[in-house]
Amino acid sequence: ERVTDKAREMRQYQGKPISTDGPLVARYRDKQLTIERGTIVAGGSRLDISGTLPLEEGGPAGTIKVDTRIDLASAMEYVPLDQPVTAQGTLLIQGTITGTLKRIDPNIAVSLENGYIDTAQLNPPLANINLQAQVQGGTVDIQKLYADLGPASITASGEIPFSLLPA
Repeated sequence: ERVTDKAREMRQYQGKPISTDGPLVARYRDKQLTIERGTIVAGGSRLDISGTLPLEEGGPAGTIKVDTRIDLASAMEYVPLDQPVTAQGTLLIQGTITGTLKRIDPNIAVSLENGYIDTAQLNPPLANINLQAQVQGGTVDIQKLYADLGPASITASGEIPFSLLPA
């Protein structure tokens, strides 16, 4: 069965608008979810998604393509927080997720350019944050992480297995 959301139908989260850019076209058939085209817009951020994902084990693996651009300044308006956070920069998340709903295998590139984060607890703020990372093969490979913390600079790279991350 095919489901098409009305174009540009507005929803809200945290009192802020979320909409689709054109129809959200998806169908469920033979225990698979297929998204022909889906674009979700919130503030200055955008998520484009398409592909097929089996919802049960035993069938062929599917592939979901993800292309996301998050404007951190406007995205913070959607995050419920006890303390205010000021953030700037553009976070890009691009790649594919293959497998099934119970066993996913991401191949995702993550980058952040000109990031900035300030909270009441963070003094001085993190500035000039730049990140390039790859999520694949059960690890997060941080290729480059750089940030300024007042007069200090932070640089990092390395590989973090998913098994070390909190569940």
